[in-house]
This record gives sequence, structure tokens and C-alpha cells, in this order.
Amino acid sequence: MMNLILERAADRCLDKKAKYVIEKLISICGPEHKQVLEEEVLHQIVEQCSSSLFCTFVDKDPIDLSRVQGQITGTLFSTIVTLLAHHTSYRLRARIDRRMTHDLTIMLRKCIEAGLSTQPYSYTNGPFVETPLSVAVRTRNLDLVKLLYRLGAVSNKELHEASHNEMFVMFLDKNKELREYVDLKASNPRGLQDLCCLSVSRYIGCRADRKHRALSLDLPMHLVEQVLFYDVKF
Repeated sequence: MMNLILERAADRCLDKKAKYVIEKLISICGPEHKQVLEEEVLHQIVEQCSSSLFCTFVDKDPIDLSRVQGQITGTLFSTIVTLLAHHTSYRLRARIDRRMTHDLTIMLRKCIEAGLSTQPYSYTNGPFVETPLSVAVRTRNLDLVKLLYRLGAVSNKELHEASHNEMFVMFLDKNKELREYVDLKASNPRGLQDLCCLSVSRYIGCRADRKHRALSLDLPMHLVEQVLFYDVKF
């Protein structure tokens, strides 16, 4: 999916020779440097182009899910998580953390939504490994934890387990606001609406057919959108 990001971004936001340059750099530097090179190009896209243009390449056409169905980590979502956590991406991460523009935040949200629709459910429901929640907690990124919860990527149960996991606790104790948020959301749903949304969200899961399963429910569209947690606001 990283290649798909670069391909589409290069086509719409950068010079047409960008893809050739990337491939040439990789051939010279070796495949082991591929991730760093691609991250740098993605950073340059954000730096050189307006964030609204970067958001446009996500919005303009539907993402071809058939190209990524068989990939476990090669998705938009894991790309964004890597960018947030990887030490070579501190400049891009700093821009996101400062929330410099509303458009950039929207871009990040849409990438995560797209990634969730392609991620196997087990990836976001497994043990303490490099899961989206573990990365968000380890980097003490409260906005990302909130985003994951609102998008249905983590459930109350997972947050409850996290709040009692010694590795999670080590990071949570370093950020009071993050600790309070996790403890709050790890508790039981605080109303019938929360309970219904949580139950339906767990039913449809974070799977490749998440959106299709939601649309197949006999519910009005505004309720389907609520279940899918598309009403994320910052």
C-alpha cells in the first residue's frame, strides 16, 4: 500500500518523474533502505504540496482494495502508524502532532479509515505486539488513541486489558491525560447509545469487509455512519 500511496501521490502532487526517481534511488541504495526513502518522499509530499492537495489524492478515487487484500501490513494504516512511530519520520510526526492544519488532520483520519478497511481483524485484536493501539500508547499519542477508539479499531475490552498490562502501564503512567482517557474508555459503555454502537461495531469487526457488513444491516444510513464512526471530530 505504501507503493500505492507513492504512485498516486506522485501522479497528482509531484513531478511525473518522481516514481522513476524513487525506483532509481532504491536500485542504487538497496532494498534495505526502501522504507526510509519512501518515508522521505511521503514527507516531501506533505512539505511541498498543500495538505488539501494531499487529501485530494485520498478522496478523489476509491482505493483499490483488491490490490491490498492479501497483504497483512502493507496498508495505508500501517504506513501511517509507521510514520508516527519511526524515528526517521520526526519531521512529519511533528507536523501531525502540532495539528498545523485541519486538512492535514483530515488526511490522517482518511488514511487510517482506509487502512482499517483493509486490515485483518486479528491485527487489531491480538496480543501486545506492534498493533495500532500499542504504537499509539508507546508514542503517547493521545490523538491517535482517541482516533482508534472512535473509528472502532479498539474496543472497551482491549483498552481495559491495556490499562492492566504492565508494558502499557509503563507508558500510560508517563502521560496523565492519556491514562485518564484510557481508564475512562475502558469502563463499561455509559449509555444505551454507546452500548448499541459498541455492540454493532464489534459485530462487523475491523475486517476487509467492514463497510460492506455495515451497509448490509437494515439501518438508516445516518445510523450506519454512526456505527462506522465516521463522525470523528477534533
